Amino acid sequence: MREGRLVTASCTTGLFDWIHRELWLCDDGLLLVRLDLKATRGHEKGPTVSATPRRRPVQDAEMAAAKAAGKQLNWISANEIAGASGRRGKMTDRLTLDLHDGSTRKLLWLSVDRADVPLLAALNTWRVVSTSAGAFGLDSQ
Repeated sequence: MREGRLVTASCTTGLFDWIHRELWLCDDGLLLVRLDLKATRGHEKGPTVSATPRRRPVQDAEMAAAKAAGKQLNWISANEIAGASGRRGKMTDRLTLDLHDGSTRKLLWLSVDRADVPLLAALNTWRVVSTSAGAFGLDSQ
């Protein structure tokens, strides 16, 4: 079992993805849990997280059961991430993850949540290299 820390509840995966997801940061990866339209509308301009981080256990059995039930639950293992780039915006921040299999994952969230701070710390701990200059301040390795 691992523990997750909620870094934003306003995460989307692209411009045409309007339904928010919770983005949980774990020691060994990222968990995205899709919310519904009501929760998304309730977020308005945020913030969607409080100053006191919300934590929860994340179990492998939970992820397997969610996938079997067809729920949208996505896991990105730290070991899958080869590189990252991102930017801070006035309203929305963005992080693009380059995976070892050649695919990319784009994550966007409300800037007011400041999810970049814990995500950068995790990416640096995982020794993920920056794929662009000034990517949120990722260290080039």
